[in-house]
Amino acid sequence: MPSDERGFDRSLAEATELHRSGRLDQAEQTYLRLLSEAPSHDGLYDLLGLIAYQRNHRGLACRWLRQALALVPGRAKTWRDLALPDQEQAGRFISRAASIEPDVAEHWFTLERAGGVDSRDRKSTRL
Repeated sequence: MPSDERGFDRSLAEATELHRSGRLDQAEQTYLRLLSEAPSHDGLYDLLGLIAYQRNHRGLACRWLRQALALVPGRAKTWRDLALPDQEQAGRFISRAASIEPDVAEHWFTLERAGGVDSRDRKSTRL
């Protein structure tokens, strides 16, 4: 983590707001700057992956998201995010998210929409 943690957190919050408002170039520039200060911050890789996905750069999105998972392999949100650009393996990734956080209904409903499981039968999850 950078030495000025409050400044880092403030910049991250500002970049996230830029991202939410659709100002992807500015958000990406800030995320990349923050990543240079904190290269082990898995959330930044995830956010960069989402920007790449929003720009329809699926390969790049997968690379960013896989880097996040290399740092924190048990982060369910990142597994679910990886299902966005990698449709061929989406069911597998969402199943992984559901196995990490079995009480989060969103994973099960997403998996059901992907055709992987009936959300009422959580024991039928395939990994």
